[in-house]
This record gives sequence, C-alpha cells and structure tokens, in this order.
Amino acid sequence: MRNTINTCYYNRRKKTVSCGGFFKHFVTNQKNQRRKRIEKRNQRQELRKKGKLMLTSENHNIYYGLNTATGNNSYQSDLCPELTKMRTEFLNQLAEANREKIEKATQLQKESPRWFVERKKQLTASRFGRIYKLQNKTPSGATIAEMINPSFRVNIYTEYGNSREPTAIEEVERKLRIEIKKSGLVVIDENFPFQ
Repeated sequence: MRNTINTCYYNRRKKTVSCGGFFKHFVTNQKNQRRKRIEKRNQRQELRKKGKLMLTSENHNIYYGLNTATGNNSYQSDLCPELTKMRTEFLNQLAEANREKIEKATQLQKESPRWFVERKKQLTASRFGRIYKLQNKTPSGATIAEMINPSFRVNIYTEYGNSREPTAIEEVERKLRIEIKKSGLVVIDENFPFQ
C-alpha cells in the first residue's frame, strides 16, 4: 500500500509530505536528540571525574552577597553617619533588663500584640538570607519595604501549624520526658549574638 500525500503540521509549520516520510523524519529527530542528551551527560560525568566541573553546592557562595558586590569578602558599611549613630544608640538601649522584659512580654507569641511589634524589628535568618543574596543589579527598595511593613497573610500551612502546635508540644514532652517552657523573642543574647 502506498503512502498518500497529506498535509501535516510539524513544529507548527504546514508541510505537505507523505505520512510515512513525516513519521520517519520525526523518529529520526527523536533519536538524534536522545543521542545528543546522552553525549552531554557523558561529557559532564567525565569533567566531574577530572575535577573540572564545579558543582553549585561546592561553590554556591560565589553568586551571593559580598562576593558578587566586591569580588571578595571585604565589607564597607554603606550607612550614613546618622544611621550608624542611630544603630549604636538602639543597641545600647537594649540593656539586659529590657531584653528580659521583651522576652517575658512576648511569651504568648501570636496572642500578644507586642510580639508582632517586636518581631517586625528582628532580623531573622530568613530575612537575613534575602538581604545577603541581594545583588548589585537587584533594586533593594521593594525588599526593604517588604521587611519594614510585612504583608504576611495566614494561610492553610500556618493554620495547620497553629492548630497542631499544642498537641505536638505535649507529645514531645511525653516522649522525651521533659518540660517545655514557653519562650518569647530572644533579643541579642550575649551568649548567642547570632540569634
């Protein structure tokens, strides 16, 4: 039986070819693409064996933070003298007594209005990560505005965590035979200044 001439669409282009020719071309193209993928994979494996292919997990810091901005790890504060003075005054106000007050006043966490106020002032790990990964090309205004006035809305995941938290705490206390005390925000602890 002979192949009939039909209008086929190949790569969004209208072509008039025999159906047998069309499918033969399609199958050949698929084989070529697969062969090229296998060749590339083999080349990458060879480079890894020779140590010439840098994996992102080993060298990820090159693309973030100070390394991209200056090409090295040196840091120069870009704060104006006025902001530097304000920062110093704020840190000096955080006396030990004040830190303890904040910790005690925020033990109820989300049920305490003060917790939200103090939490906004905190530079948390997730916020620090966003700041650290900013590059020179990235406009920082939107990121800073989001950090000053966060617009977090409760979602199903936070609702799930909030509803299950008391049960989880009881379960951990029971299994580990320990008592878990509620804790508020820990503000610049001298023993753990990185918190």
